[in-house]
Amino acid sequence: MSKPDSKELELEFPSNIMPYIIELSEKLWTGKAALMVGAGLSKNADKINTNAKNFPSWHELGAVFYEKIHGKTLRQTISENDNNINSVSFMNVLKLAEEVKTAFGRSVLEDILKDNIPDDDFK
Repeated sequence: MSKPDSKELELEFPSNIMPYIIELSEKLWTGKAALMVGAGLSKNADKINTNAKNFPSWHELGAVFYEKIHGKTLRQTISENDNNINSVSFMNVLKLAEEVKTAFGRSVLEDILKDNIPDDDFK
């Protein structure tokens, strides 16, 4: 991939934000910046085919980790606790991911991520 020039960028971005895009682009290409993107960015990606599954939300991914750790779904746990949603709420998905890694190993965590994040089905 080659570095885009400012003329190419101007075709894709409004002129009022171009100075920021150019500055960010230059810093990224020279290794003087890192780009952190939230999970929601992938929600706008174009599917290659209509049968592709959607990217999971942060909470949905947490539910997958929860099931791996506890051996049952959130729904099962809630019903076992008189339908009390507070019995299973979690606030830190990264902590759940760490628990999966500690209990089952990094390769299992990576497999869960690969199985649930359909990168290959999107442009």
